Amino acid sequence: MATVYSDERANDVAVPPVPNTTNKAGRVLRKYFSVASTTATPITTADTVELCKLPVNARVVGGRIVFGAMGGTATAALGVAGATGKYLAATSVVGAGQSSFADTNALNFGDVLAAETAIILTPAGSNYASGQYVKGYVEYISAGE
Repeated sequence: MATVYSDERANDVAVPPVPNTTNKAGRVLRKYFSVASTTATPITTADTVELCKLPVNARVVGGRIVFGAMGGTATAALGVAGATGKYLAATSVVGAGQSSFADTNALNFGDVLAAETAIILTPAGSNYASGQYVKGYVEYISAGE
């Protein structure tokens, strides 16, 4: 039987060894975010909500979002400018709940950011109810932050 190596382990056993990029080993960091929909500052379907910024060469390895009951037909998508559902396709936030994101191949687990990038929430369906919140974090492997 053959020994099959991961991409990273193949670099280790190569002759000469090939260094792995810095975002394949190291500390996993979390960037926390929170935003409230209020009567003074409502979150509407016309908005783009910037949750946090990740540094260049960060490797996204998951996250979690927790939300209050936004009501109506409200949905939320998580992603980046130009790809609003990159990490979480539109998911219902009508009732209070939670969801993981960027945790499958389809949701771009392991994505490496070529530039400093804002993680955004895109509301749709209906405006978010007042007095409700969105909280969470995104996990990434640091490339030297």
